[in-house]
Amino acid sequence: AVLQLTLLVLWCVKSRQRSPLSITAAALSFVDAFMFYLLSYTEHSKSLRPSALLGAYLFFSIFFDAARVRTLWLMQYDGAIRGVFTASLATKLIVLLLEAGEKRRYLSSYDRQKGPEETSGIFNQSVFWWLNKLIRQGFSKVLLSEDLYPIDEYMMSEQLGARFRQNWRSCKFY
Repeated sequence: AVLQLTLLVLWCVKSRQRSPLSITAAALSFVDAFMFYLLSYTEHSKSLRPSALLGAYLFFSIFFDAARVRTLWLMQYDGAIRGVFTASLATKLIVLLLEAGEKRRYLSSYDRQKGPEETSGIFNQSVFWWLNKLIRQGFSKVLLSEDLYPIDEYMMSEQLGARFRQNWRSCKFY
């Protein structure tokens, strides 16, 4: 947020090639950074896994910002704006790495017992990275039931059976 505020001030004061759109974009980026902080705090306090929304936003935002940084450097734009924008991009990359990481060490002892599928983030789940440990273990020995990760609570047969019976009773057969 501080870097975005600095960019807003630089666009307003120092830039020779500013336009109403560039100032508006910088102002929206500042508001965006502040809202990102609030959403990140809320997500970390309420969810077991990293935020998929924030991870996807940062992922695409980094690509778009990288194109803008490249353009600023190729156009030999104002050095202060280039430097702050580059620092902002680097900060977003670091935040993405921190945001995508599993937060198992911050969870309560009960939640630490849950499987990695329940606590992994969007990137980890999209490439099934959480299965690597199990695959390596299965490659070196025959897997036993104790080696497998715990099943998610809503996937346990007792709960699924109860839900099935409830839905079966509610069906009308003609």
